[in-house]
Amino acid sequence: MMTTFPVDTKMELQLGMNGFLVNGTAIVRATYPFLGMGIEFTSLSENAREQLDAMIASLTARRLSVPVATKKMTLPRISEPMAVVKALEQHFNTEPSLSAEEFVRIITASQPQ
Repeated sequence: MMTTFPVDTKMELQLGMNGFLVNGTAIVRATYPFLGMGIEFTSLSENAREQLDAMIASLTARRLSVPVATKKMTLPRISEPMAVVKALEQHFNTEPSLSAEEFVRIITASQPQ
């Protein structure tokens, strides 16, 4: 998203994609202007949860096992957002996934020192 909301913003959210529709409430946990936001769903009905699972499954050839983060990661200040976008695009041109550690490394390497 080009426009993001501040961390801790509470929102009612509606996601639609590939014929799926998910309604719920969420809170912004991370924000990266010009890149997007990390959100935590705070309330989803059972049906909405099923729709979200199906939506995610429709994006992947197979279910991905995503480990729960065990340590807090700190991202560098992003002064060149388009450099991050280009670096991530280059990564995904050859790789199907991205670990949290690799994400931090890519962002850090993309920014001027």
